[in-house]
Amino acid sequence: NVSRQQGSRNANVTGSKFEIRDKSNTYAIKGFGAISNVYIKTDNNGTGASSLGYKYNAEFGKISGNFQFELEQNVESDTYDPNDLGFLYNNNEISNVIRFRYNIYKPFWKLLKLYSFIGTDYNTLYKPRNFTEYGIFGMVNTTTLKYLSGGVSFRAIPVESYDYFESRVDGRYFIRPKKFNVNGWISTDYRKKMALDINFYIKKANKYDHKVFRIGINPRIRINDKLSFVYRFKVNNDYNNIGFATIDTSANIIFGKRNIQTINNTISGNYIFTNKIALGLRVRHYWSQAKYDQFYFLQDDGYLGYTDYSADHNINFNAFNIDVVYTWEFAPGSEMKIVWKNAILRTQNELIDNFYRNLENTWDSPQANSVSIKLLYYLDYLYFKKTT
Repeated sequence: NVSRQQGSRNANVTGSKFEIRDKSNTYAIKGFGAISNVYIKTDNNGTGASSLGYKYNAEFGKISGNFQFELEQNVESDTYDPNDLGFLYNNNEISNVIRFRYNIYKPFWKLLKLYSFIGTDYNTLYKPRNFTEYGIFGMVNTTTLKYLSGGVSFRAIPVESYDYFESRVDGRYFIRPKKFNVNGWISTDYRKKMALDINFYIKKANKYDHKVFRIGINPRIRINDKLSFVYRFKVNNDYNNIGFATIDTSANIIFGKRNIQTINNTISGNYIFTNKIALGLRVRHYWSQAKYDQFYFLQDDGYLGYTDYSADHNINFNAFNIDVVYTWEFAPGSEMKIVWKNAILRTQNELIDNFYRNLENTWDSPQANSVSIKLLYYLDYLYFKKTT
């Protein structure tokens, strides 16, 4: 529940989930449902209208054994809005997924275990029920007898996709080309005081020469059983990215081709006082720049056409955060978190090539501080049944 002063919007979001298994723990039905009700006030007297929306996720599958499968549907209505106390990038979506798994839990050859799956999804809008995307995906993940872990995953979009959100105009869509991406990772033995994670991501579309290269390097050190630190460094280069830029004076939807570079640095540390009390610290700097070099207008058929539009849409975005989190597990499955956050956000059109000069400009920006408290209490039905 979020309640605001007169003249502002209020909201309620209520949700629940369940899981039912057979006695042998072989098959399961899982579900989650939520209802959002946003009351938008149109004047200071409280007059306004409410918007009711819903979401549900339903899943059935075989959950044990080497071979498993899942059938899943996720639905978000066009009016579902939990963003007063949460985040949902887009609503108005339906996703249908079939996933097949094959896992090996016992050591074999030089491997300790192996997990794999392959699946497909078919996605549409909730309203109207227009097709948006069809994909094929898969993953293999394994750990060796020496506790070296690694894996690779992929996702292929073998047909053109219909993006109804990028246009920023109801009813208009952008046809995205076929594409393929692959993601890989490797992790050394976490039992040792020092360990290293390395991951990469490659994406290629068959139009606009769009390609993405990303690499992440994450060293971690455990000083002792109470104190540990992790440094995460990630660089993402997105070349010839196509996306919305603006709507011009003639009501044309303008798209732009841009190169986007993102650098993410994060240092986190944890100190464990007891098995129930811990203190965490995270310092993160996120820097992303987008440089435009060509513009198009969105045609009625969803493809892009030539335009002589030109303007400065370059973006230099910085986010610098410091988070301190105190966690106390006061009962089994129940915990309290107290979080202090210091945040700096800076957006400008001037592109800066020097990392340190950009960071210095970010530090000179206004800062925001907040304190939040989260209480989670776990209720076990079997406990109440046993005591009655």
